[in-house]
Amino acid sequence: MPERNLTTWDTMMVQLAKNGFAEDSLDLFTKFKKSGLKPDGQMFIGIFNACSMPGDIDEGILHFQSMNKDYGIVPSLTHFFSEVDLICSNGHLDATFEFVEKKLVEPSVDVWETLMNLCRAHGNTALADRCAELVEQQDCTRLNDQSKAGPMF
Repeated sequence: MPERNLTTWDTMMVQLAKNGFAEDSLDLFTKFKKSGLKPDGQMFIGIFNACSMPGDIDEGILHFQSMNKDYGIVPSLTHFFSEVDLICSNGHLDATFEFVEKKLVEPSVDVWETLMNLCRAHGNTALADRCAELVEQQDCTRLNDQSKAGPMF
């Protein structure tokens, strides 16, 4: 490709990851950084998704930290939610809870509610109950009797 810019790099990385080539997507990100261009916030969403495919939580966390430290990008709630999804979708519920508790971004009630539901889906009722308490602290109207009790089968 004769002319590469942020959009072309980002599009290539996202499409590689979406089509099952997560490792190639991450390799391309390394080449992108070596090219001298600086990533933007949107590019990191794609990188978190690429890390999620093979379950590479450690690399995803490193990229999350690198956003601010190396590029001055303040993580948004969307970045935070993507990182929570990366960690939690790979079954690491306790690690997800710890990540959210660090409050790198102020977690919204939606984050706690999503984590609560994922904990219930994975059978971790103790952690789900803790998340439910945090949901209730932020917005007592969000929980109804059914969500407090867990899913009904």
